[in-house]
Amino acid sequence: MNDVDLTNALERIATLERELSEYQRIETKLRENEEKFRLLVESTSDWIWEVDAHGNYTYVSPQVEILLGYSPAEVVGKSPFNFIPSEEIQHVGSEFKKCIENRLPIIALRNTNICKDGTLKILETNGVPFFDKKGEFAG
Repeated sequence: MNDVDLTNALERIATLERELSEYQRIETKLRENEEKFRLLVESTSDWIWEVDAHGNYTYVSPQVEILLGYSPAEVVGKSPFNFIPSEEIQHVGSEFKKCIENRLPIIALRNTNICKDGTLKILETNGVPFFDKKGEFAG
C-alpha cells in the first residue's frame, strides 16, 4: 500500500467514524423522543389506539383498561368490531369505510362499546386513516 492509498484509507475511516457518531447521536435522540411520546400517550386520559390495514388493533394504550376493563394485551390483535354490539356494527362500519374511502379523519364518532364486565359504554372516537406509498389503506 502506498502513501496515497493509506491517506485515502485513513480519510475513509475518519469519515466512517463521523458517520457512525452521527448515526449514534440520531439513534439516541430517536430513543429519547420515543420515550417522551410513550410517556405522553400513557399518561393521557384518552384511549390511544392504532389499527393495521385489516382493522386489527396493533397498539392500545393502558387507558383501555380504565375505560372498558380489558388489558391492552386482551385487545391487541382484535378488531374494534369485537367490542361493539352487533346492532351497531353496520353503522360504525359504514362510517369507518366512508372515512377510509374519502381519506377523511374520523371526528367525534359516537359508538357503544362492550366492557369486559358486559356493561355498555358510549365512547367518542377520533382517528386519522393513513396510507402507504402506493395509496393503499395501511391503518
